Amino acid sequence: MSKSLTFGRASGAAVFAATIIGLFLLATVQSASAAVGGPTCNVPADYATIQGAVNDAGCTTINVAAGTYTEHVAVNRAVTLNGTNAGTAGNGARGAESIVDGTDTDAAFAITANGVTIDGFTVKNGSNGGYMAGIWSQSGTQNSSIINNIITQNAIGVWAQCGGNCMIQNNLFDANNKTGPSGGSGISADGTTGLTINNNEFKGHTAGNPILMQAVAPGAHTNLVVTNNNFHDNTNASVVYALAITGGTFTNNTIAAASDVTGISFSGANQNITLTGNSITGAARGIRVEDANYYGGSGGNSNIVINRNSVANNSEYGVGNTDAAITSLNAECNWWGSASGPGSVGPGSGSPVTANVDYQPWLTSGTDLANAPCNGPLASTVDVTIIKYV
Repeated sequence: MSKSLTFGRASGAAVFAATIIGLFLLATVQSASAAVGGPTCNVPADYATIQGAVNDAGCTTINVAAGTYTEHVAVNRAVTLNGTNAGTAGNGARGAESIVDGTDTDAAFAITANGVTIDGFTVKNGSNGGYMAGIWSQSGTQNSSIINNIITQNAIGVWAQCGGNCMIQNNLFDANNKTGPSGGSGISADGTTGLTINNNEFKGHTAGNPILMQAVAPGAHTNLVVTNNNFHDNTNASVVYALAITGGTFTNNTIAAASDVTGISFSGANQNITLTGNSITGAARGIRVEDANYYGGSGGNSNIVINRNSVANNSEYGVGNTDAAITSLNAECNWWGSASGPGSVGPGSGSPVTANVDYQPWLTSGTDLANAPCNGPLASTVDVTIIKYV
């Protein structure tokens, strides 16, 4: 009886210990499983592919290690995708890249959901297929952020359809020149609301427009902001080609344009546009306002205001207006490259100006566009010497 009781006590303790160990092992397995399933997931450590991690709804942040991923990632839910250079501008001092390669068969990323962030990748070879872009977004998608990427060698760098509150910021757009509809564009879209394009660098575009805001009808783009971007070494087409914008702000952009192109072209159905603090130099045409007749005679522009910009050293004109809907384009207080003001129909030796442009007064210094005196033409002075005869 005693042995039986002793054995019973020992057996109970063993069962209890085994139960504790089992619970610990189960918790460990569950913990490991939770680490794989989110909220932060890692590629390829947890998932072999980016798409695999996106497919797990538990992964709200996906960190992608350096390497090349040959994928067409369908981003169909809110998620943050971080490459190895997340937080570092596309033209910054970057480390090894997380490269998503569309292999010229479709988009590298296709966004069909709200609340998507793509941060710190190299995105390349997005062309052909149904999307024709490195990063493609579906019409109406909101709250997307495309930031800190190198976007290169695509037909369109970013197809930027936006339904509200979208940001394209701190990216390097480099030589997106592949063929296709709208091919050769860094950023393009045919309908946006609340899109901001800020602090990007655009270079090496030789087939199309670094920024092309196209449209099939007036009113396609509302509340567009293009600010603090740097454009250089782009040839063949207008650096920014704009159609059908209602409510637009273009501020503090630097455009060093090729000698045979236009810096910014407002080519139809643009209204309530403000340009301030931009430097547009070296082009044939700095800022052009025209109705290119895309909309059958209903594409006149209105209320475009061009103040406190530098339009120096443009050969054909600094500001030109051929739109019959605007009889006097407000281009006061700009720097034309000379204190004497614009040339051609203007009185000075700076960049020419066309008829139907209100260019007076103008800035008499180009060193501080925000604060330079807007007092051209300078008042004439006469040196009078008084001689007293005694």
